[in-house]
Amino acid sequence: MKSDILKVLQKFGAFQRGHFVLPSGKHSDIYIQCARLLQYPDKSMEFIEIVAKKIKNSNLNFDIILGPAIGGILISYELARQLNKPMIYIEKVSGKMTLGKDFEIKNSQKILIAEDVITSGKTVSETINLVEELGGEVVGIACMVNKENITLDKKIYSCINLDLKSYEEYECPFCKKNLPIQPCKI
Repeated sequence: MKSDILKVLQKFGAFQRGHFVLPSGKHSDIYIQCARLLQYPDKSMEFIEIVAKKIKNSNLNFDIILGPAIGGILISYELARQLNKPMIYIEKVSGKMTLGKDFEIKNSQKILIAEDVITSGKTVSETINLVEELGGEVVGIACMVNKENITLDKKIYSCINLDLKSYEEYECPFCKKNLPIQPCKI
């Protein structure tokens, strides 16, 4: 199954090889761009269905699905549709995560965070912090790809767990070989 998922990611150009500087600032030889797959609702729906089944089978109790912009919005929408739950999103405004539009998180509401790709966990951590500041409780994290098979203090429900590495610039083996940096592109 894992190899089938990787083949689909490669087929749609979502699994890219080269030397990349990721949004986190870390370097990697693999870039996962789920937007390539999300262009095709029928295919992305199948991936998200795998995640939805894992969540259903766990009997996770939650009130709202929250997606960080941009990648998490489409994932949270489709998960919300499949799980019959409401969804909201957050976005960065002046470098700070804030709730989008007129959304609110009520005290003690149980939140499932939905992302496209988790690499370093930075965006998820910022999202958890915002939810907790607003009085909510994060009960789990859903994603299409857990790129570095990262573990957080919340259960992660992913379509696929990979075990890929990323590096700080000073330790990057690709920089040491003077390999050119490629743009992370959609």
